[in-house]
Amino acid sequence: MIFKIFIAILKETLIPCRNKNASGAVKMEGPRVYPIKEVEKLKKVLETISNYELVDIEIENRASFLDDMLKSKDEKLKYAMKKLEENEVEDAKLVLKGSNAVLVLKIEDVISIRFVFEDVQSIAQAVGISG
Repeated sequence: MIFKIFIAILKETLIPCRNKNASGAVKMEGPRVYPIKEVEKLKKVLETISNYELVDIEIENRASFLDDMLKSKDEKLKYAMKKLEENEVEDAKLVLKGSNAVLVLKIEDVISIRFVFEDVQSIAQAVGISG
């Protein structure tokens, strides 16, 4: 009995109440994925990417090893912007996960670019996602 009380107290201490639903179960929020349909709006956001809190950029180009040699965020940003100027975005999604927003762009199923932002609200509004 004492063990059950100890476990109950431990659960209440380690799991804040705001993470529970009405029945008392812990709410687990996974990533939320929003497709971006307005390509023109997306292009305008990308032109002013420095206005948002850009944390990191990840680039995967299966047709080139150059992306693997880029080290700094500035080098990656230059390379990503060049690829976006040269090619059309085939698929764009905004993934909201925790305190970050990840803008995922796919180009011709060869290039994948992921912009990681800290300011979730601003980037979501800029690409036309509300909620």
